[in-house]
Amino acid sequence: MLCFYITGLDFGQQHGDMNSLFKMAMNKTNQKLKEVTNTSNSLGNNQGPVRLTYVLYENQRRWLGVGWTPNLLSYERTPWTDEFLNEAESIDNFELPQLDNEPGKFCRWVDKTWRLDLTNDGALQLPSSKSKSTADPKPDEGFIYYDNTWKNPSTEDSFSKYTRRRRWIRTAEVVSNADALTPSSYTQQYHPTAIGRLTW
Repeated sequence: MLCFYITGLDFGQQHGDMNSLFKMAMNKTNQKLKEVTNTSNSLGNNQGPVRLTYVLYENQRRWLGVGWTPNLLSYERTPWTDEFLNEAESIDNFELPQLDNEPGKFCRWVDKTWRLDLTNDGALQLPSSKSKSTADPKPDEGFIYYDNTWKNPSTEDSFSKYTRRRRWIRTAEVVSNADALTPSSYTQQYHPTAIGRLTW
């Protein structure tokens, strides 16, 4: 405990429990899913499943003598956040929302695994021949580097950079039991939510 207050390093993983902000964001996402599926059903719009692109950011801080770690200062963002800096589960622990109020509908992953967005939402320029995402990144790949207060972004690491983040994405879809038997078809429309982007 003393080590945490002196260095800011959280060896006890105090961020292990999700606070009410993450639960509130998940409730907001579930509510948006319900609104979109109800609107789609009431309009007779049966174009297939509703698609969601979940976006999570991995945040790290550099500690002198230790290097890059997910141990951040207690007053700043958490090691994993959504695109609005709300606390989120890591990609290893993230679960799809349950649609308890929507009988006959469920969420499933379209992508087999989380993929690292190598462009970091367009902040990094890649050659056109290189893939824009990867499921097996190198340890320092895809990061944007910042100063001690998460300002002055750069694609290059230097001694003046003490924080960094990178963007992970994964697509899921909301399907009915009837849609689960057929290949999905959808049109690309984005609707921002607290956790991801809805597409249908």
